[in-house]
Amino acid sequence: MLKMLPIPSGQVDRVTKRPVVETLWLTTHGGRGEADLYRPPSGGPHPGVLVILGVVPAGVEHPLVTRLGDALARAGFAALLHRSTTMRDLRLDPGDIGELAAAYETLIGQPFVDASRSGMLGVCVGASFGLMAAASPRIRDRVTFVFAYAPYSSMWTLAMDIASGTRALGDVREPWDVDPLTWQTYVRSVTDWLIPADAARLREAFEDRITWDASKTVIVRSPTGHIDPSQLSVDGRAAFRLLTAGADDVEGALRELPRAAKERLTTMSPVSYVNDIAAPRIMLLHDRYDHVIPVGESRRLWSVLSGRPGASYTEMGLQHLRMPNGLSPLRLAREIAKTYLAWYPLFRATTT
Repeated sequence: MLKMLPIPSGQVDRVTKRPVVETLWLTTHGGRGEADLYRPPSGGPHPGVLVILGVVPAGVEHPLVTRLGDALARAGFAALLHRSTTMRDLRLDPGDIGELAAAYETLIGQPFVDASRSGMLGVCVGASFGLMAAASPRIRDRVTFVFAYAPYSSMWTLAMDIASGTRALGDVREPWDVDPLTWQTYVRSVTDWLIPADAARLREAFEDRITWDASKTVIVRSPTGHIDPSQLSVDGRAAFRLLTAGADDVEGALRELPRAAKERLTTMSPVSYVNDIAAPRIMLLHDRYDHVIPVGESRRLWSVLSGRPGASYTEMGLQHLRMPNGLSPLRLAREIAKTYLAWYPLFRATTT
């Protein structure tokens, strides 16, 4: 936890051992791909954790990513940081589910990993894909935990969140500013099944509709680029209708999608898989003010998992804190403590 906070962590480094960082080769969409493995220097066996980063345009070389790998290794885990080529391209692809299951098999097959204490940790859309991969018959009985930070529950409900620009807080829905990264990933994902010419036209017209201003502090909505729907195929026109849909007609646009597109959305929806996850512990964590994935998505997952032994859900408010006027030291301490308590059962159950 201390390594991941924006504070100096030299004291942690002095009382823990420097991790070993090495490369593992995995099966990917394109053949073979590499992933970074952070592990303690001793022979173990250590609990393993497959880290699914989700959409990280900066890649696994980003300092926050390397700090996460370093922190997990210093805490006693063998942490494999998975690189998804499709997510790095801001696309969600069902093929990543099988790729993640194969990566997990590779991780727990290492001689220094204890498969009986291993599991998955996912962030954002990576958390959603981690939940889906954990249900894979090839590994489901060998996954002991899934820690999902800020997942979406369903591509269907996420599409409605994005189109309506709202999120669930308590018993009401309130306006939600769709993050530009979420919007761009959504545009690329719902056009990925089209013929290349249609996908290119729609992405050019829609990707820059939601962007940051020059200071990267205010989200700006721009008019849609010019596109003539008559130049699109039947499937392209269905995707066009979805991308132009608002709160009143998004359900109709989803219903009018071709069968293959509907199946693709369902295949990438974790809520369709959670009953098949055999992991004894499932931990959901979400910030209620998250602008990338609205908190209502985790709440929908929790509505399915809430009666399950070993399942937990923690909601924080760290992203709502603003300096200098919005930061209360007492509230900050409370939110950090809440986050720590959400993580603690994972360390308690897996490390010695």
